[in-house]
Amino acid sequence: MSGDHKIDNGGPAFPTSSLILPQGMTLRDHFAGLAMQALIAGHIAHYGHENYWPSKDLVSSSLEYADAMLKARQEGGAA
Repeated sequence: MSGDHKIDNGGPAFPTSSLILPQGMTLRDHFAGLAMQALIAGHIAHYGHENYWPSKDLVSSSLEYADAMLKARQEGGAA
């Protein structure tokens, strides 16, 4: 998403109560990964394997979906 505002990353996707273990991926990373899986599956189903989707564009789209999900959570519902 473009603009000057920064969306909160949502904190840890799988939080633990341990202070020793690292927190791992953020909720934003988790949402982006799920969005990426869906985008790739849909793209391949529609266009087939031979139609390449540049990684940079795929990552950008995935992060846009993740940011939209985080924004909707912050606002208490769908955007």
